[in-house]
Amino acid sequence: MERSPENIAKHLDHIFTIVNNRGLTDQMSFASGYAEPGYEGDQIVFANWNPIPRSDRDSGQIYLDETFAKLSVIFEKLGLHCEWADDWTICIDCNKALRTKPDCSHWAPSYWWIPGEGCVCQECTEKDLESYFSHLEGNDGASEKFGFELSKYGYKLIQGDLNVGIREGLQHDPTEIAAALSEAYFRRFIFVLDYSDMFERIYSVWLHKSEDIKKAKEVVEQHSAEYVTIKLKGGEFRRRKDPIPTIEEKRR
Repeated sequence: MERSPENIAKHLDHIFTIVNNRGLTDQMSFASGYAEPGYEGDQIVFANWNPIPRSDRDSGQIYLDETFAKLSVIFEKLGLHCEWADDWTICIDCNKALRTKPDCSHWAPSYWWIPGEGCVCQECTEKDLESYFSHLEGNDGASEKFGFELSKYGYKLIQGDLNVGIREGLQHDPTEIAAALSEAYFRRFIFVLDYSDMFERIYSVWLHKSEDIKKAKEVVEQHSAEYVTIKLKGGEFRRRKDPIPTIEEKRR
């Protein structure tokens, strides 16, 4: 099949006319390229490419509709990239493709999420860092993972090597640290995801220079003092000390 731009456009027009006439357009989406690191291509189609069980309108018998399975073969021959709709999304600013599910153990999202709007890729984020940092500040449910040098934007490191994981000792919960900082009236702290794999995540916490850096360090250090160091095969880790018993527990 000839793959000149004119020929591809002609074939696609014909295919999309058929798809539209069959009412299948809303089951497909498109992207103008990849924003996901490690991927290349400028024409991406998203859909469920599996054969879909359907019921015959007249006989009621169940059959497999292979429309999308056949379309994927045609699209790929035309040079398009077919991706699974439930594994990908699109950057709301540049309309490029972003993976939303892991394809390996060290995968991490290459986007951040704007509630009620959608995902924004790293390249588009760089064009509006103010909005991005505003989203991260005081938010224990989000972390900076693009590798921006926060020191260039007025943030100071408060503490690093905050571990969270499934193994004993990896218990530096960002939610608890955020609660401690918030109770001390700090608002402009940001968590940075420094390392991540299937067993653990390592964070650091930063604070904007407009707030009291020294006092924030004391708050985090005091929180960290509630942990004890234990030795495992992989090295030294810290876990939270047993909580102080309540009055009710003491009476038992």
